[in-house]
Amino acid sequence: VIVGLGMVGIAFIEKLLKYDLQGGRDEWEITVFGEEPHIAYNRVGLTQYFANRSIESLYLNELAWYTSHAKGKLTYHTSDQVVAIDAENKLVRTQRGVEFHYDECILATGSDASLPPYISRDKFFSTKGTFVYRTIKDLDDIIAYAVDAPKTIGRRIRKAGVIGGGLLGLEAARALLDLEEVDQVVLVERNRWVLSRQLDQEGGTLVLQKVRDLGVEVLLQARVRDPIWDDEGRLTAMLMQGNDDKPDEPFDIDMLVFAVGITPRDELSKAVPGLATQKRGGGFTVDDQLATSIPNVYAIGECA
Repeated sequence: VIVGLGMVGIAFIEKLLKYDLQGGRDEWEITVFGEEPHIAYNRVGLTQYFANRSIESLYLNELAWYTSHAKGKLTYHTSDQVVAIDAENKLVRTQRGVEFHYDECILATGSDASLPPYISRDKFFSTKGTFVYRTIKDLDDIIAYAVDAPKTIGRRIRKAGVIGGGLLGLEAARALLDLEEVDQVVLVERNRWVLSRQLDQEGGTLVLQKVRDLGVEVLLQARVRDPIWDDEGRLTAMLMQGNDDKPDEPFDIDMLVFAVGITPRDELSKAVPGLATQKRGGGFTVDDQLATSIPNVYAIGECA
């Protein structure tokens, strides 16, 4: 059983199928559970979705591929998340109440978009106008908010903000820039140049100029202290952190996308006694064979 139908999960399935068929082994029957309504797609190409709004163009394998194998060789379930593992009886249990037996269980749950410390996940999900950039649903939510703005806030989106000047932040900024419903995009980066983890100052400065040439306003060495919402819980501004010479001041913004990193999806450990996770940074604890602390359960990719 594979838990997670993302890029790592499908890559593992492809390799296992290839290995199993070599030499006529034919030993494994594979069942995979994915919580999204889509089959595995390319997260690296999410920005393309803004251009054509077609999820099919991002699929890593065509839908027909999943049914092209011998009967019982590969079974896939979408929109059904594994929420518990009964290690003693070798069973996984899904949110729909399905129980499925496994001989070996592979956790490929991936990661979630991180949030900055000034906004809790509860606050994030209970307010309007704040987003992350991680899944097709995230992109659909961003598009819908921009399209509906004339009805919900009484006008177009004047300014859309992106927090984070890394690879994902630049991708999100470009995607927002391509939305007809957005007038201006502002990128907030706490360092002195963008892509500070990948490039030195000279390289980062060159990229910065390219980004600005596209029409993105970039605020460097800038930090957000808090988003500001109105009485209806709708984002109206972000409070920018000042210094000894400059007080905190609000910066008007209509929508905000956080692109500040990722957090391993290891919440399954809360429902599985004995499934160990890393204390620092999170993620399932594995040995050099990718085995977790539970017998016959392994973890691969960003969740480990």
